Amino acid sequence: MQQRTERERATPSRTGTAGAFAPLRVGLLVDAPIQPAWAARLVSGIEASTFARIVVVAKAVGSPRREPLSRRLWRGLFHDLYLRLDEGFFPGAPDALAPTDLRPLLAGCPEMEIPAAEIDRLRQHDLDVAIVLSRVFRPVDCSRIARHGAWSLRGWAGAGSEAAPGLLEVLRGDGSTAVEIDAWTSGTRRVIGRSHGPTEDVSVRCNRDRLCWKGSALLLRGLRDLAERGTVATDAAPPAPPVRKPTNLAMFGLFVRHAVRYARKKVLDFLTNEQWYPAYRFEDAPGAPGDFAGLVEVMPPKDRYWADPFPVRTRDGRTYLFFEEFRYKDPKGRILAMEIDREKGAGSPFPVLERDYHLSYPHVFEWQGQYYMLPEGSQNGTVTLFRCVSFPDRWVEERDLLTGVHAVDATLEEVDGRWWMFVNVTAYGAGNRDELHLYHADTPLGPWTPHASNPVKSDCRGARPAGRLFRRDGQLFRPAQNCAGGYGSSIVIHRIDVLTPNDFRETPVAEVLPDWDPKARRTHTINRCEGFLVLDLLRRRRRF
Repeated sequence: MQQRTERERATPSRTGTAGAFAPLRVGLLVDAPIQPAWAARLVSGIEASTFARIVVVAKAVGSPRREPLSRRLWRGLFHDLYLRLDEGFFPGAPDALAPTDLRPLLAGCPEMEIPAAEIDRLRQHDLDVAIVLSRVFRPVDCSRIARHGAWSLRGWAGAGSEAAPGLLEVLRGDGSTAVEIDAWTSGTRRVIGRSHGPTEDVSVRCNRDRLCWKGSALLLRGLRDLAERGTVATDAAPPAPPVRKPTNLAMFGLFVRHAVRYARKKVLDFLTNEQWYPAYRFEDAPGAPGDFAGLVEVMPPKDRYWADPFPVRTRDGRTYLFFEEFRYKDPKGRILAMEIDREKGAGSPFPVLERDYHLSYPHVFEWQGQYYMLPEGSQNGTVTLFRCVSFPDRWVEERDLLTGVHAVDATLEEVDGRWWMFVNVTAYGAGNRDELHLYHADTPLGPWTPHASNPVKSDCRGARPAGRLFRRDGQLFRPAQNCAGGYGSSIVIHRIDVLTPNDFRETPVAEVLPDWDPKARRTHTINRCEGFLVLDLLRRRRRF
């Protein structure tokens, strides 16, 4: 065995150590030092971490396997041409595939050139994980060179004949696109990380960029979990099978359907506006789950929408509804309120909170006899708590609960004497619909401690909060937005099974679809207070 370098000696093996205190030994398998930007971000994250260290870079000797020319022309010509056109029309920002030199990030790291047939030579480096960024090295062939196998972003390593990640989902109009992290161990593939994000309406390039950026984050999280827990969880769903490039004829059919769908949407957007509005009802007792009959709609003027309704029942029995108002000609939203009377209906709305940045999702709650509001202010980079000094229309800033974050729809709940914040935080290069983060504190004033497993959920189909948590039959439930197929397509109700500073588990138990109203297309917020239920709905309204 060769003598270990100074860099390797500084990164001891986990075998026989105190476990969680020793960083993982990672090997990086590449075809060349120039790699896409998402891979460079992964390398930077590893090198900046305390839980892992790259101890060797293995460069492949040889070229990636290629199919015969005749098969490439028949199966991949239109596929490759479409990608080139898409990249020209829709440049990525940030571009996950921008060529980036890894060498400045890996100064002093030992390098070696290895033919694919001699990949077992890497065993001498006593690796915990091998990360495969190569098209030459197949992950299955690398599955025995590291203690915890060879990890790769699905559809990237050794995938020259497969369809571009995210392409088919865009062309088929799928609601969400999954990114997977594969781990090959002793010839067996399993999924150790999976995230579902909303599919881009038009661009394959933008959809693929999101997958790559999220894949970079998932790989880094997998290393973190492995270092801290000694193991990494396996996703319950089976790995997705490889998807080969469609034939030219199949690509043409997909393209035509995609173009027709896009043209139809553009015409619809020209003729109509999408408008959110609240719908409510008074109820002497909570209705049966899924029963939304008898809701009274409150329609805003055509030039704006009203969304994210939060009701409050005061001590003197009056009901107020707080909500976001967004006027289409303005760059930001503000918070309005209106009184709703059982006999007289909805009163005139009036402003209660406005800033020079966008405000929405006015989560109002009461604590120690005082009303507080936690609106979304992600444009300001903070989660700011406001205190009411004269209900319902005078609010002052109490304090920033989180700073330096792009966080949306923060929702607070007290559980067994401890306060919890459920909030979506924007993932780099992706969006704000996918990743649920948890924080906990002794009081709603903080200080707030991040959950040990943040993000606790990475799935646009049920991550982003959709209103206050509620209890029924002694159990705690969390409404969340289903953003597959469009922002706020429906509401998914989750039963919270485990909620501790180190663990979080929930189970989807119901879905609220806007199918009781033939004009409604989406619903994404649901709230209750004593004797009152409110949701918001979206419909298309004619411009002219």
